[in-house]
Amino acid sequence: MTETSPLKFTDLYKNNLDTDTLIELYKRMLLPRLIEEKMLILLRQGRISKWFSGIGQEAIAIGVTMAMQSDEYILPMHRNLGVFTTRDIPLWKLFAQWQGKEEGFTKGRDRSFHFGTQDYNIVGMISHLGPQLGVADGIALAQKLKKQVLQPLFLLVKVVQAKAISMKP
Repeated sequence: MTETSPLKFTDLYKNNLDTDTLIELYKRMLLPRLIEEKMLILLRQGRISKWFSGIGQEAIAIGVTMAMQSDEYILPMHRNLGVFTTRDIPLWKLFAQWQGKEEGFTKGRDRSFHFGTQDYNIVGMISHLGPQLGVADGIALAQKLKKQVLQPLFLLVKVVQAKAISMKP
C-alpha cells in the first residue's frame, strides 16, 4: 500500500480556465438564477401556480452543457433550466412552452420544461429517470453505427447519471 499526502483544500480550486471562460460560465449561471428568483417571487405572490426551483443547481447544468459541443445530444434530468438557456433557446419560445402556448415546442400540448427539441439536440426527460439511460444508450449506438465519433463527456454524463440512480435507496 502506498501512502499519499492529504489533499490540500486549496488544491480543490485550481483550474486551467482563463478569465474569459470563467466570466462566461458566471454569466451563463446568472441567467437561470435570475429567472428562478423571479419565478419564485411570482409563485409566492400567487401569480403562477407552479414552479419547481433549481436554485443552487445551476452549475451542474451550465458546466456540463458548456463542456459539450452543440451537435452533441444532452439528456437533462430535473432542474434543467440551465441546459435550455446555455443552448441559447430563445426565452420567448421557452416560456411559451412553459405556459402551454401554441408557439411552444409541444404546440400547447404540455406545460412544462420536460420536453426535447431536435433543433438544439436536447432529449426531453422521462419522469421515470431510469429509462432515460436506455435512450442515451440508443443515441450512442446510433452514432456508433453511423461511425460518428462519440465525445467522451457524453459517455461520462451517462455514467454519472447511472451511478446517481444506482446509489438511491
